[in-house]
Amino acid sequence: MGASRISSLHPPRGFEGWRGAPLWDDVDEIPVLFTKGSDDADFIVVGHSTDLSKDKYFLASLHRHGLHAALSGNGTKWHWFEDKLMGAKTALLQMSGNPLVMFADTTDVMFSCPEEEILGRFEDTGARILIGGESQLWPEVDTYFDMQEERDFIDETSAKMDPRIGLRRDATKPEPGEDVRPNKWANGGTWMGRRNDLLDYFDEIESYLTTNSRGQGEGDGFKRACKPYKMSDQEYHQRTIAAGFFDDQTCLNRYLMESAGARDTKVKVDMDGSLLLSVGGTPLTEFRSTRDGEVYWEKTQKAPCVWHFNNPDSKKLMPIIAKKFPSHWV
Repeated sequence: MGASRISSLHPPRGFEGWRGAPLWDDVDEIPVLFTKGSDDADFIVVGHSTDLSKDKYFLASLHRHGLHAALSGNGTKWHWFEDKLMGAKTALLQMSGNPLVMFADTTDVMFSCPEEEILGRFEDTGARILIGGESQLWPEVDTYFDMQEERDFIDETSAKMDPRIGLRRDATKPEPGEDVRPNKWANGGTWMGRRNDLLDYFDEIESYLTTNSRGQGEGDGFKRACKPYKMSDQEYHQRTIAAGFFDDQTCLNRYLMESAGARDTKVKVDMDGSLLLSVGGTPLTEFRSTRDGEVYWEKTQKAPCVWHFNNPDSKKLMPIIAKKFPSHWV
């Protein structure tokens, strides 16, 4: 297909599942900036940003810990959440080898570990795909709450990860009855796996894409979305999922539930911040530091490597927490 013919109705090869995405009316290809040395890196962070100048904490923490990155979308127009998935896939397709790759939202993520530590912790989880967790299901798919077998499997699989991963030095034992793995649902702001496994993930979620619930095409006009797990076409079109918008997290939660239904023990949710933490509504008072500067979550006694400030209120904590624990992130 010639570049001149690329449009929302005729996306480039490899993006056929994203037919109708308005991004392709603006660009013939998604730009990807690879940082120096990333060609040979064992670990690469992928993020999608239309204006990297606004992502100073994300970029500063990459630099602080010497992490390599492939950053898509700089200088393009933001449409909706399908853009960041197509940007991530573009970056994956341009990589060589099979490095460990982490997708991270650029506007509200900071890193606190070097490459070697991240690689080691991921290998210790035994996961093929590791997903950052959060405390609530969003977008809410009410049918998932009744799928106890799948939810129990996800919980049990994640519980079998080595409890020492990310555990702070001199950790104290939890109080009786304390939920030390509270982030039980998938969060789309941080997920990771080997490049080839993530390309397989894209094949999988692209198979979920169908005409948007009620065909609303809200947001930017993209009229496709991921139908939830075990939901019939009839039921799906009687519902409005994510207000009729495309939402990448709907796709991720479908993938997680599908994996649980297939009893796949290699797809895991990081429920306690062993490596990936979604801060959510956690107050700043629950984060403490050890004498040697290790910052940990008091509830779980874990010192994460990746911190996702995943709602507007927690995002406001980024400059505050960076200042409170100087030189840990930036």
